[in-house]
Amino acid sequence: MKKLFLFAFVGFQLFSAYAQPTTIDRLYKHNGDSMQARVVKVDEYVINYILPDEKVQRTIGKLTVEKILYGDGKTEEISKKIEVNGKKDWDKVLIVYEATVVAGLKKGEDISGKTPYWSVSNISKEEIQNKSIKNLKQAAARDYYAPIVLIISDQKSYKQ
Repeated sequence: MKKLFLFAFVGFQLFSAYAQPTTIDRLYKHNGDSMQARVVKVDEYVINYILPDEKVQRTIGKLTVEKILYGDGKTEEISKKIEVNGKKDWDKVLIVYEATVVAGLKKGEDISGKTPYWSVSNISKEEIQNKSIKNLKQAAARDYYAPIVLIISDQKSYKQ
């Protein structure tokens, strides 16, 4: 009898845990869209979520999401929208190096940059890098009004 009672109790616990409704959260994106999902985890750069009626876990970059309104009513601010309105806003442009950070954002135009300062011996590598980053940010702001630049390095080895 004890075994039957224990089996029935464990079975009831498993059933009630499985049958409990999961809360649905709402993610608000910077482009004005929102979507319902169950947020699984908020990491440093990405949000893991599951869409209603699905079991597949998806990922979206935190730079895409303004805030999350959880099913329990709690709100979590995720990121601020970066507004770039021309060259004057070049210093607002954000440089990122990981594609996961921009997951969910619309891809814009490609920007290529070269560093023509290699032959100048009185400039440090750090100064060269800073100048190159500034040039990329200015081009992104001036030509594309792009708030975020993903750097995909295509470095070649140069011999002097």
